[in-house]
Amino acid sequence: MLAQSTCDWWSLAGVDALVGEKPAGWLVTPPANDDAKPKPKPKRPAIIESDPPPLPSALQRQEAPQIAEPKGPVVFPDDWVEFQTWLAKSDEVPGSQV
Repeated sequence: MLAQSTCDWWSLAGVDALVGEKPAGWLVTPPANDDAKPKPKPKRPAIIESDPPPLPSALQRQEAPQIAEPKGPVVFPDDWVEFQTWLAKSDEVPGSQV
């Protein structure tokens, strides 16, 4: 029953046959009858080779980011007021490095 349910699910998803290596024209409507010949395709104009357009800035090669050196363990202040001051102003606060 599980196998039948799985096969039914794939069939509803549109995957009910094996696909071969030969490309298929999924969007081409078949001719109305067997005697109809397909229309010849219009010739494409010659393509002039030119340089491809530049990549968007997000895809261009960027410089490698510099890896920060580990500083070692952070020493926390013992006093509550000192801790609040350290937390507000210190560059050693974990996660505050930019």
